[in-house]
Amino acid sequence: MTSANICPSDPTNDLSAWNPDGSAAEEVSATGGTVATPDGNLELVLPENALPEATTISVTELRFNDPEADLALAIGPAKGHRIAVYDFEPDGQAFGEPVTLTLVMDVTPPIVAAPLHELADGRRLKGGSVLR
Repeated sequence: MTSANICPSDPTNDLSAWNPDGSAAEEVSATGGTVATPDGNLELVLPENALPEATTISVTELRFNDPEADLALAIGPAKGHRIAVYDFEPDGQAFGEPVTLTLVMDVTPPIVAAPLHELADGRRLKGGSVLR
């Protein structure tokens, strides 16, 4: 997957496709490091020896659902309400030690209007008749 490059000087960036506040990149050395988004919603901590050499690790929060994204978080009965979609680079990066990913998200289900055939007290209408 080709992810948006979070470098603001890149003229190919399309801000309608990704969220700069939910995106970050850091060069992490073999001694470890942290990649954290400016909005504080994502933090990736890499301990010592997670990487064999200095590597730029980036995370990009996408503004749309992408089937090739590395991480998609959703809530709801069919998981249809997207709360966040992230892509990590470099693709296929292996870690020599476990890393810690911390996410801060509001997982309150969205308010959905009741269908017209359902009354506020839970009874349903069918053909003009109230069902109990």
